[in-house]
Amino acid sequence: MNKLLLSFWFFLLILAPKVHAADDPAALVKTATEKKEAALKERDRLLTAAKLAIELAEKEEKPDAKAAATAEFKKKAAEADNAAKKVERADAALSKATAAVAANELFLKHKKAAEEAETDQTTAQGNLKKAQAEYTAAQESEKLAFTALSGANDNTRAILTEKLRAEQALTASAKGRFEVATQNLAAADTKVASAAEQAGKSKASAKKTLEEAKLAAFKVDEAEKEDEDDKKDEATAKEFSPFRLWVGTNLDLLDGVKTAKFYGNIDFTTPISDDSKHLLLGVGAFQNRYVSVDSTRRPAFATDRNFSAPIVRDSIDVVRTSYNNTPTRTINSLGFYTLIGWRLWSNGDQFKVTGMNKSISNVNIYFALRTDIIRREYITNNKYEFLNRDTSRVALVDGRYRLFPLPPDRTVNRFVKVIQVGAPIFIVTPSLEVRIMPLFGLSFEEKGTHPVASTSFNVTEKALGLSIGGEVRTLFSDEPPLMNLYIAKSFTIKDFKDLVKFN
Repeated sequence: MNKLLLSFWFFLLILAPKVHAADDPAALVKTATEKKEAALKERDRLLTAAKLAIELAEKEEKPDAKAAATAEFKKKAAEADNAAKKVERADAALSKATAAVAANELFLKHKKAAEEAETDQTTAQGNLKKAQAEYTAAQESEKLAFTALSGANDNTRAILTEKLRAEQALTASAKGRFEVATQNLAAADTKVASAAEQAGKSKASAKKTLEEAKLAAFKVDEAEKEDEDDKKDEATAKEFSPFRLWVGTNLDLLDGVKTAKFYGNIDFTTPISDDSKHLLLGVGAFQNRYVSVDSTRRPAFATDRNFSAPIVRDSIDVVRTSYNNTPTRTINSLGFYTLIGWRLWSNGDQFKVTGMNKSISNVNIYFALRTDIIRREYITNNKYEFLNRDTSRVALVDGRYRLFPLPPDRTVNRFVKVIQVGAPIFIVTPSLEVRIMPLFGLSFEEKGTHPVASTSFNVTEKALGLSIGGEVRTLFSDEPPLMNLYIAKSFTIKDFKDLVKFN
């Protein structure tokens, strides 16, 4: 039974997970101690700041200044409460880590005792084997002495009797040593089983307390991460990002709502302000798609040769088709732009411009000049509605007849330069950045110069960077207005820094 129990506990010890260096309880204690000390310092600092703020609030006589000082006190007090919670979490993690160290030390003590007991057991087994051999040898000697005495004559009987008595004494002594060795081995087996049981239990306890310590440390890390994210979100809410990269897709509204072609825009727009002037400077590049639909059905006739009928003398068979055409135009644009503006009016709270010693108001209206250089791919598609078709023979004039086939779809590439002025509006809130840009100017193309008016908008959610935007562009010509609508994900400098830090 003892051997079975012994095997069971040693089996548990073999299967139990080892304590790796990365799970070292002492390292957890060190980390928890450092975090607790840092949390205590932060709490004390914030309590001191809160105390100074309330003292300042009590001294202030002006209502506005008093209200501001009171608000600052409440803010510092809330931050101090949060720091106190950090201390509590760090203290709990330290207690768990300390318990893990004690449990691990107890396990190591029991493990050492189990190893010593096993060594004693091995020694006892050796002693028993030796005593058993001696006892067996003594029994054999005694048997030989008895056999010799049984066949002895009168002359040798006395001597052999004394020898038998001596052998019996040696056998009794060897038997005693064998019994003692047996008892010692039994005691060693019991000791090994008990030590192995204790070591197994203490290892399980050490593992449990280590997991609890790791969980407490994980909670501290998660709470710190949440605090960092909250601070980041709070900082983002109070800032305006001058750099943004939008990556997304254009929305095709010609046939329902579906995605169509890549949308991209890289933009750097920032206010430049001092006591005498308030400017807006911007530069960027974009790729988007405009669509236009001429809802007017244009009736027309097409004539083409009837190839199934041969030319006879001076006449030819032609097919006449009457139809309505609703053309659609898609324009893929790749361009570069600059923007310079002068602030006309602003109002509201101030938002820091990220990475710069500048700020921008809640609502801002500028007078601005924008220039664009654009490469455009014009794609025209015709949608025909056939009304009537007949065949007739017509006379040739000088052996010829002019045909008017259906107009084909076509693609044309052009470079365009655009100069516009307008009143861009920038609206910044804790959660959104909104840009509205009404502009009017001239478009310089290969086929001529003509007026152009456009209104674009972009709404970006600051925390996640989700954006929706679009533009309506009127060319003041016989062409219909152009429309663009897109959805995109916006990236700022901070997003790229976080990505590099993560990797």
